[in-house]
Amino acid sequence: MLKSKSLWTCLILMIILLQSSAGITYGELPDGYFDTMDGNAIVGWGWKASEPNTAVPVRVTITNQDTSQVVGDFRPIAAVYRDDLKENEIGNGQHGFRINVDWDSYPDGIYQIEGWVDGKKFSNTHFYAKGEAAQAELKKREEEEKAKETVQAEASPVFHHSLLPLPQMLWKVWRKKYQHRRCSPLQPHHCRGSQGHPLRNKADDKRHHLHG
Repeated sequence: MLKSKSLWTCLILMIILLQSSAGITYGELPDGYFDTMDGNAIVGWGWKASEPNTAVPVRVTITNQDTSQVVGDFRPIAAVYRDDLKENEIGNGQHGFRINVDWDSYPDGIYQIEGWVDGKKFSNTHFYAKGEAAQAELKKREEEEKAKETVQAEASPVFHHSLLPLPQMLWKVWRKKYQHRRCSPLQPHHCRGSQGHPLRNKADDKRHHLHG
C-alpha cells in the first residue's frame, strides 16, 4: 500500500517537473517582433538574448505578393529605447526600431513584411494593402484565417498540450487499478467497494457485494 502511494506521488511530481520545464521552453522570448504599424511606419524590435544590452542590426524586407519581387530591403540598427521592452526584460530596453516607408511610391497591391535578427526570422509577419481592391482582398483573407482558427479551436481538445498523453496514460492506469474500488490514487488505503464498505482488495469487494 505504501509502495503504491509512493509510486503515484513520484509520477505526479514527475509530471509537474516536466510541465514546468516545458513552460520555460514555450515561454522563451522571440528574437524579433513587429508591432502594429504606426501610419506608414513599420515598428518593431529585435535583440539577441546572448547580448541583451547590445543594439543589433535587423533586416526588414517588403515583398510584392503579386510579383514576388522584393521592393524594399531595410537594415536599421534596433537601438530605440522603449519602456515596454525594459519592463518586459528585453535587455536594457534599447532594441526598438522604426522604418518610415514611402508607400505612395509603390503600386497598388498587397505587400508582405518580414524581418530577421542574425539570420533568425521574426516571430510574426505583417501585411500592408495599398488601394481599395487590395484592402478588400486582405480583409477577406484575414476573415477566412480567423474563421479557420475558430474551427480548429473548436475541434481541438480543451487541454491542448504536448504532455497531455502522459496524464491520460496515468488516468487509464488509475481507472484500471482503482476505479472499481472508488478510491483516490493518492489514498489507495481509503478505497470503498461497490456497497460503500471500506476494503483493501478486490476479494473484499466481492465479499461485501455478495453479503453486504
